[in-house]
Amino acid sequence: MGNEFLILAAVGAALLLAFFLVIRSVASARTDVGADRPILASLDGEKYRPLARLFNADDENFLRTQRGFQPELLLELRASRRRVARQYLASLRVDFLALHGLAVELLAVASSDQSELASQLASMKLRFYWGLGLAHAALMLHAAGLDGIRPMASLAELFQGLHQQTQALASAQAASFAA
Repeated sequence: MGNEFLILAAVGAALLLAFFLVIRSVASARTDVGADRPILASLDGEKYRPLARLFNADDENFLRTQRGFQPELLLELRASRRRVARQYLASLRVDFLALHGLAVELLAVASSDQSELASQLASMKLRFYWGLGLAHAALMLHAAGLDGIRPMASLAELFQGLHQQTQALASAQAASFAA
């Protein structure tokens, strides 16, 4: 019973630390994506699709079957995947903020009331940061040997949904200028 409590306490502490780090990075995030904002087309979510497959167990299973396999190789593979995942998450965060900022700007100059869409954008941002916190916590658990990293695929899907919403807003804005 004592070991179970210690494990549960360690997992809880790891989750709290991950959420603290994400909240700290959000608080220090640059939200003005003004003049250096990438063009909408360059913010395609396809580049984040590999994030969903990054922790597929097939590679680890294949590595175990190879002649000369040593457990250190598996540890290095897992560590390198976590490094890559953190790089993807950092890039995804920057792109999400840029895309969200663009959507908010387009919404502000929209010719009609879009209060429902404004609510959706706020909800998307909250869900994104929640998912980002879960992803960082999952990476910490992965480092401890616990698998089951799933939040990363949902982050890529959320980014893709925001991209589609922003494209629709940009198209509506272009159409209103043309009329």
